[in-house]
Amino acid sequence: MSDLDKTASALAKQMPDSNPSDHNGYAADAERFSTDSGALKTTKDGRTVLIPQPSDDRNDPLNWSSWKKHAVLLTISFVSFLPDFGTAFGSVTQIPQAKYWHIPVPTIQESVAVNTMLSGVSGLAVVMLSNYFGRAPVFFWMKLIACAGCIWYAKAQTFESFYSARILVGFFVGAGQSVSRNHPTTDNERHT
Repeated sequence: MSDLDKTASALAKQMPDSNPSDHNGYAADAERFSTDSGALKTTKDGRTVLIPQPSDDRNDPLNWSSWKKHAVLLTISFVSFLPDFGTAFGSVTQIPQAKYWHIPVPTIQESVAVNTMLSGVSGLAVVMLSNYFGRAPVFFWMKLIACAGCIWYAKAQTFESFYSARILVGFFVGAGQSVSRNHPTTDNERHT
């Protein structure tokens, strides 16, 4: 039984005459419910029942301090922004790259298009891999491979090498956008 189910059960026991659907599963006013047994956790002022109920584990994101929640949210936001920035930044450098590689601009545009397409498609792979291996390992390894790919295409000596690196980065860079959407601090919990 989840913490939310336990909370709903405890609330239902204290409101036998009311229909649970009347409350949409949430009860904000702690004064209506007896919390003497410690079954329900409330805000510091004791006036609001916390839903979902945080566990007693200090590593539970619902128990994190406000600054830690905001620091993690800022980091996740930055990591989510990078794939789009990196993909779009390739557009700005097309003409200088065409001159450097001595090839037409439309050929350079292909590297941007493939990178953009694969950064979108990679989200599907990230979700499937995250369901099997977990979010943290998938995020770590995909970001590590994407970082290696960025180094590769920064050091590329031929257009073919550069193009291959852009393909690699395009596929592995999408982890930041896909994994971060399900992070506990992005749920905008009010348990501070």
